[in-house]
Amino acid sequence: MMKVPVVLANFDSGVHVLQRILQAVHTEVFNATLMKWYEGMLDLKIDITTLELLQCVIVVSPDRPNIKGRDILEQSYAEYIECLRAYCKVAYPENRMMFPCLLSKLTEVRTIGTAFGRSMSSECQSIIREHPLVSEIWNRD
Repeated sequence: MMKVPVVLANFDSGVHVLQRILQAVHTEVFNATLMKWYEGMLDLKIDITTLELLQCVIVVSPDRPNIKGRDILEQSYAEYIECLRAYCKVAYPENRMMFPCLLSKLTEVRTIGTAFGRSMSSECQSIIREHPLVSEIWNRD
């Protein structure tokens, strides 16, 4: 997982390295995928509470690699999913499909995250070869 790029500022090529990482990730295909997801979220016309609950669900998702305390995360994930489901019933009574639509958006977030990870992995390997100190902030474990 990549830690905050502030560490890169500690050596001269930090900005250049960060620019290379961003250029590798922000390809036309990635940007198009991200924009499609963003536009889909706008089409749902959700309120801020729904967005915050969705963010909580994403953050505590237990299906990421190298997670410690998976049991606790699974419990929290189930609770936030239930809160989101219950809130959707109250906030969007006319749209019975809101909760399933939001769950599909979670799947899209995972797809975007996987694509981001693949892009970062290949580009970071070449950057690490050129700048070994970057390996301290790009930890694949």
